[in-house]
Amino acid sequence: MSLSSSLIISYFTTDLAFINTKSLIALVFVLLYSLYYAKFRIFYYAHIPENPGFISRGKILPAHPNGWFVISTTQELKLLHVKAVTQSGHNIVLFRGEDGVAYALSAFCPHSGANLGIGGTVKHSSCIQCPFHGWLFDGKTGNLVAGNTLTPRKVEFYTYNEKLGTCKLNPQEILTKTGDGLVNLSKYPLLEQNGYIYAWLHADPKAKPTYEPLEFTDIQQRLVYKGVSLNRVYSHCQDIPENGGDIRHFIYVHSYLLPFTKLFGAKWDAKWCRGDDPELRQKMKHKIPWVDQHKQKLFDKYLNKNNAGNIGVMSLDMNSIIAGLAPKFFFNATVFQVGPGLVYLFLISPYYEALFFQHTTSKEKFEHDVFHELYASWYIPHCLTAGILRLEAMQVSNDAAIWNKKSFAAQPMYATDGDADMTILNWRRWFGQFYEGCAKKDQEREKYTW
Repeated sequence: MSLSSSLIISYFTTDLAFINTKSLIALVFVLLYSLYYAKFRIFYYAHIPENPGFISRGKILPAHPNGWFVISTTQELKLLHVKAVTQSGHNIVLFRGEDGVAYALSAFCPHSGANLGIGGTVKHSSCIQCPFHGWLFDGKTGNLVAGNTLTPRKVEFYTYNEKLGTCKLNPQEILTKTGDGLVNLSKYPLLEQNGYIYAWLHADPKAKPTYEPLEFTDIQQRLVYKGVSLNRVYSHCQDIPENGGDIRHFIYVHSYLLPFTKLFGAKWDAKWCRGDDPELRQKMKHKIPWVDQHKQKLFDKYLNKNNAGNIGVMSLDMNSIIAGLAPKFFFNATVFQVGPGLVYLFLISPYYEALFFQHTTSKEKFEHDVFHELYASWYIPHCLTAGILRLEAMQVSNDAAIWNKKSFAAQPMYATDGDADMTILNWRRWFGQFYEGCAKKDQEREKYTW
């Protein structure tokens, strides 16, 4: 072989090896990025502590206030999907009809008590069929209906004798006819927006909604959905939203940002007032002009004469303290607490913009799942927003460690010589409006005939 041939072969062999090396590096990069993307792009974190068991809570307020609550996401409720929901003392069958509309009815079939949400099927466009005996209920009206004509169906009503189990009864006395007529399940008002399905849950099934959840489609178009954190809490439901009015607890519960070091501290400045306070804008005025401009725009957009009385407003500054240096402004959160079950935290910072949407699923009297859904600026790395969700969950767990083992202060005391206790006093007076009729409803839920 000539010298020139050897040089040509050597050249191409070296070049081929170089190409193969680049391809391998690119393949490894794609693989690692795919794993990173799958792990952090839409991050989920759950903190579920051990149930503390029985704790003497003392005299408490009603277990479940009235308002709008998230009962599903739009994505979860696909066409013809049926879902059993337990929320705030209500047992609900949620389903999406053949017409694409979401419907919510009282879950238990009055025929034999089956839960329509477990094994029920969608029929005739808007109806749910009981899995036990095939009784059919129209989601549009709640009526028991017959066949695809949706004709209201008449039945006879019976009741068990209350003396059953206490004395001998003849067979005719065990079940007594009380009447006949049409059957109607309670129908829950629903609102589907921003990818969530909200249900209006009230002690009085005839009560009409008095406000609406906030609509934030424009924010979803500007910010990117980053994931959700879940904290399970074992306490009275009021402890969770009360965080907004308890401005003093930040000093003691949230003074450090990381669990394993005191190098990163936080100095908080919190304010709260009613949304219908005539001095709201002045009380919430921020010393940084661009932050105040952002805050005032939120007030213009979301507060009006129809909903302001049902919204509590908080302004929260977080100033970071690194290695004991002077506090440096990091972000401000303008917080709208909409009724008892929805909280919107609009964060603005020199570095990013974000929205935390907090909603709570109250599954039992003292068991609640608190969700924080994060929307943030597109340029924030996914691993960083995952860390933000994780740290948010940690801060909530700091609260929950106290909530889970506390009694309920039914006869609280206040140091009225300072702003902090006057704020929480005003918050509790504001929040009390959401308990209308709830004490009676609680008694009905816990009543037993035998």
